[in-house]
Amino acid sequence: MKINDLTRINNGEIVKESELKDKIDEFIQGNVDVESEIHKLLQEEVLILLVNESDDPISIEAYKNSKRFIIPVFTDLEEFNRGIVKLNFNKLNFKTKAFYATLEVIKEYGKNQENFEAITINPHFQNYLVNKKQCDLL
Repeated sequence: MKINDLTRINNGEIVKESELKDKIDEFIQGNVDVESEIHKLLQEEVLILLVNESDDPISIEAYKNSKRFIIPVFTDLEEFNRGIVKLNFNKLNFKTKAFYATLEVIKEYGKNQENFEAITINPHFQNYLVNKKQCDLL
């Protein structure tokens, strides 16, 4: 099985569903008790980034006219494909691709970027934010 076929790795077992997405839905619907489960799943699941030719994550401006940026991540290929169209990332003027990464990889990239503000999970419909400070706590 190729890495592009994977959406989640749990204890060495390959699965297709994203438990993280389901827990974020519960949180959005008002169940704040699942937030610790979300943080645990963030450390276990493989997330999908949109990256450019040099494998740097594509980011979005945190605030209007700001140098601060947010990295969008997606829980699975379905959300990735929906998200890049809804957010017009498919119209970028350079080559992009899906890149699978753990939260650790994303945190390392963010630590090296002074203007990194947060990650946003499935920004096209869930838009769950994990800011830089929270990333360090996870």
